[in-house]
Amino acid sequence: RTFYLFATPQFVRWIEEWTQQFCEEYNENMSELQSKCGNISSGNKNDCNENSNKNCKTACAKYNDWITSKKKEWDGMKNYYAKILQMGKSSDQSPDGTDYHAINQRTAIDYLNQTCKTEINGTDKC
Repeated sequence: RTFYLFATPQFVRWIEEWTQQFCEEYNENMSELQSKCGNISSGNKNDCNENSNKNCKTACAKYNDWITSKKKEWDGMKNYYAKILQMGKSSDQSPDGTDYHAINQRTAIDYLNQTCKTEINGTDKC
């Protein structure tokens, strides 16, 4: 028998690993925000303001610090994802000569939303 093994491209492995970790941490952060602040929605800056209680403000500050660091990572990944889709998924078209047919979503945020099984709107503040 002949087996053909096709290695998963490094970028795809990285985005899968990063997204899995992000989704877990995002859910933990949102649970903490819900418990400390009540009915809060990600990206709604009005949910956490000067009238919020101390525990809510602390949870929002923690979330904002976390999401700011993740946004820096995300921006680089999102831009490379878009570049792959713009140039083409096949190895003779992709920016690094790798076959990226494993990427099925139209945008990086679509991929993130599908993987996290939630609607993340792409904003970076509580």
